[in-house]
Amino acid sequence: MDANKPRAWVRIVDDTGPRWPVYAATLEWDTPAKFDAIYNGDSCGGQGHCVRIAVTQNIDQPCLQYGGFAVLIKNVNNNHLSDATYVRFNSRCAQLQFSDRDRRALACEEIGHVIGLDHAASSLYQETCMASGPIDRLHHKPWGHDFNMIDNVIYDHND
Repeated sequence: MDANKPRAWVRIVDDTGPRWPVYAATLEWDTPAKFDAIYNGDSCGGQGHCVRIAVTQNIDQPCLQYGGFAVLIKNVNNNHLSDATYVRFNSRCAQLQFSDRDRRALACEEIGHVIGLDHAASSLYQETCMASGPIDRLHHKPWGHDFNMIDNVIYDHND
């Protein structure tokens, strides 16, 4: 990769508190060669490519076996994430059902969506946190399948 070309990146602002492993998930998503995930605990600093992750209690969103745990609002301006992009974990669901491992899997999945990944086939649950299916079957961190998608599909133009 040409060192002079700009790399794809996103800044993650964490408003979740100590029970949510957003910091660990951000570091894990920083692994691909063509993408930088940058953790920032307090502010976007007026810069684009910023996603604020917080916890809310959404009583209108159902807590289902396959979803309802988080909401991603992705606002894009000129093909870049705007400061209006955010993730909200539904604490109503999490308090009732989530182990620490489940929170880690959900943080991994939602940051993966922010980066540009969609749900993977449910048969890939042992290889990715992006697989569709019950949260307790998802892997709790990104793996080779995810990094391959980032480096060779989504951000392949960064060479």
